[in-house]
Amino acid sequence: MAHVNAFDTIGQISYNIRKATNTQTKQRYNSCIMDYDDVLLSLTQAKQSYNSGNYAALKSNGITVIEDVKDCDTKAYDLPQLRMNNQYLVDVSMIIMILADFLAGKF
Repeated sequence: MAHVNAFDTIGQISYNIRKATNTQTKQRYNSCIMDYDDVLLSLTQAKQSYNSGNYAALKSNGITVIEDVKDCDTKAYDLPQLRMNNQYLVDVSMIIMILADFLAGKF
């Protein structure tokens, strides 16, 4: 579900880039897309880490998703729907991190 959300969010950002008339706004949104490319990579790596039993890497990827999403938040502060999508991914990543600690026996 997180992958689907991230893909949908990239589409939403792309739409807003096409709509934007201000060059600086377009640059901010393009930078956000780069953040989301990293989010997709981290989510893929999180899945691989889970499958291989590398729970430290799973947690690390969850942290990276949160950092990238928050970076996007600072750039797309004028898009409330995007900020809601970002919060969803933060929430999912927090669950991933808690799950990673649980699976690693830290609870």
